[in-house]
Amino acid sequence: MEARAKFPTSSSELRSTDAELAHLRNMIAMAVRHREAALPLNYWRVRVTAILTTSHLLPAQLRIASALLAQIDSVTNTRDIFSGR
Repeated sequence: MEARAKFPTSSSELRSTDAELAHLRNMIAMAVRHREAALPLNYWRVRVTAILTTSHLLPAQLRIASALLAQIDSVTNTRDIFSGR
């Protein structure tokens, strides 16, 4: 019975996580396109990481969150190379 506690308790929690991931996807894409975005990529990394550590994700949600982190890492690493860091 303990295994059930690891999964979302309602469809509203799943929809909320989907909405949050959609928002993050849009905002990260904007931050990637515009180097002087209002919020840095590290802020968005913290937000995605929070979802990964506090939400009970379905496999598709986990893939999206992981892809967002990979996108942030890719851009961050590329920017570090060009800035000489």
